[in-house]
Amino acid sequence: MKKGEKMKNLIFIILILYFITGCTKDSGITNSNNNNHSINTVANPAACYCAILGYKYIIGKDSVGNEEGYCILPDSTKVDEWAFFWGYVGKQYSYCARKGFKIETDTVIFQSFQMVCAFCVQYDSLNNIKNKIEMLKLMEMNGDTLCN
Repeated sequence: MKKGEKMKNLIFIILILYFITGCTKDSGITNSNNNNHSINTVANPAACYCAILGYKYIIGKDSVGNEEGYCILPDSTKVDEWAFFWGYVGKQYSYCARKGFKIETDTVIFQSFQMVCAFCVQYDSLNNIKNKIEMLKLMEMNGDTLCN
């Protein structure tokens, strides 16, 4: 793949992620002139997911001082925000579980890119997949958006 094509694809993916999440927020950051003008930023979808489910979201530091986001689940377990968003941990507390589904993680290939997505899945009595829908699509269908 040529360098120009890679850049074009990267910009395309960034735009897709922006529109998929639909998340913008007022950061409240002041500019370098110390004026009280806010900067519009893209919100963190994993942090929004934790918050809309009513769980506490915190930012901590790893062993070398890098910031990391965590979601505190109802059983007081502290989990990585993205691991929870993608359905790797805290499955019983997920949006899917609230709607009567199981949450599963799958890799979706779009053009030459791979993306991790959470899917809400229902099984029939023979353990065959009855319904499978991307979690974000199910949220949208129910009028639940990540970040307002």
